[in-house]
Amino acid sequence: MDYKENFSFTKQERRGILTFFIVTIITVSAIKFWPRSSTLPEHFDASVYYLPEDSILSEQNDYVDKFDYESDYSYDRTPKTETNKTFQKFAFDPNVISKDSLMLLGFSSFGSTSLANFRSKGGKIRDTQKFKTIFGIDTNLVNELEQFISFDAAKTVYKEDFKQVSKFKKEVAVIEINSADSLQWEQIPGIGAYLTSKILKNRSKLGGFLSIDQLTELNIIQDSVFQKISQYLTVDKALITKININTADYKTFVSNPYFTKETANAILKYRKQHGDFQDVKHIRRIISIKEETGEKILPYLKVE
Repeated sequence: MDYKENFSFTKQERRGILTFFIVTIITVSAIKFWPRSSTLPEHFDASVYYLPEDSILSEQNDYVDKFDYESDYSYDRTPKTETNKTFQKFAFDPNVISKDSLMLLGFSSFGSTSLANFRSKGGKIRDTQKFKTIFGIDTNLVNELEQFISFDAAKTVYKEDFKQVSKFKKEVAVIEINSADSLQWEQIPGIGAYLTSKILKNRSKLGGFLSIDQLTELNIIQDSVFQKISQYLTVDKALITKININTADYKTFVSNPYFTKETANAILKYRKQHGDFQDVKHIRRIISIKEETGEKILPYLKVE
């Protein structure tokens, strides 16, 4: 193999290589050492491109105000008052004060709007504790202004509402719960068609009420409802429909809420072994029937 032939350059190739190196050196030197001319005018005034100092401060204040306003919606729900403003102190009633006047006292826009929404839905504020629970209201500011706060509007409305309720109650007739029909029941405030149906259905199963307290004892109505309507109710025990202990079958016994299947079976078994009962009080001879159960079912039994 002729290495000289493969790795040698012709005279023309050598000239080309030399020319390439010369042009490269000249180009690099020109970039590095060639003087750069300024594109700016000789008397250039850069101050025209700067904003006045008062404009910058104004924009910064606008940003701070915006940030403080949006912070009313932060997770801690604590409204921030603007410390660069002077707020006033004057007597006011949270039930009637306007949003603008509330903000003049130092409350945030968000808290003032929350109060307005609360009142628009019929809400009444009767004390400072209730005022503090309004979403967005600054509790510290409420404490500071407590001596200026009154609740006269809420008290006036409350008295008027109470008079109307009292007037309505006087027009309600007292009913006897063992004989009253659905129309009479529905005249009682707080008793609608659903509760009326439930009461009558349970009265039929029971055979009648011994006491108005059975309405809650048997979970027919809630205690909160009972407390409101008890003054309109009376009971006549003589109207109770009793079960003949000597002829009733299993189904008749268990239809009464006070009779469990164990109690019914115990009575039927005793009757089969000992014959008819001579007195309803003889159920006390049945060992499996507890005294407490016996006291409840005894008024609903008869012997014929």
